[in-house]
Amino acid sequence: MDIEKIEVSTKAPANEMREAVEQLLILIEAERTHNDIREILRNALQALFNDEYGPYIRDTKDSIVYYERENGEGKVWQVSYVIDDSSKVTFGDPVEVVQKTVYEVVEAEKPPKGAEVFKESALESKPVKLIEKAVRKDGTIPIKIIGPGWGTTGYYSEEVLARDAGIYKEGTKMYWNHPTPTEENERPERDLNHLAGVLISAGVWEENGTEGPGIYSHAKIFENYQSSV
Repeated sequence: MDIEKIEVSTKAPANEMREAVEQLLILIEAERTHNDIREILRNALQALFNDEYGPYIRDTKDSIVYYERENGEGKVWQVSYVIDDSSKVTFGDPVEVVQKTVYEVVEAEKPPKGAEVFKESALESKPVKLIEKAVRKDGTIPIKIIGPGWGTTGYYSEEVLARDAGIYKEGTKMYWNHPTPTEENERPERDLNHLAGVLISAGVWEENGTEGPGIYSHAKIFENYQSSV
């Protein structure tokens, strides 16, 4: 370990000596890699407990080491530590801890205030465009769901459709006809007898699609409706 030597006169004031020592410790700490520290801690814990195997370090963070001992029934402990310039480790009092994993929901990026908002339900009454003339043997067919222009609730630009194409997810239901306002109020969940198919891939914006710019996908058409498509 090549560390610049810091010489301090024995007659130097105490504050200067303290400053020099702190600089030396900073240099030593900077020379140590994470793996170096982990190895030093592992050796120190082995010497402390004299276990045949382990202890096993689970993690290190902010002068704290988390470890698990051999035959420790899966218990995890944390203990504070200090490593001096000679790599000697001094431990604090160990405390048993419980390891927890936290998963946080990543919120979708919200469009700027006042921006156009595209909703799948807003365009349900617009028929999809078939890319091929007939359903394939496996019951699938490529479709164009929607292109830029006027919908039932407003105008949808290319920018909006490109941004929100993923709103049409795999498994989205496709109905043969659309309910009247009265039917919609009486049965908003829709009549399954009119369920003609489902999307088998998420909607994707294609600038140069076969039928022009728009949101494209692939659909599985149910057998009862294949001859009518």
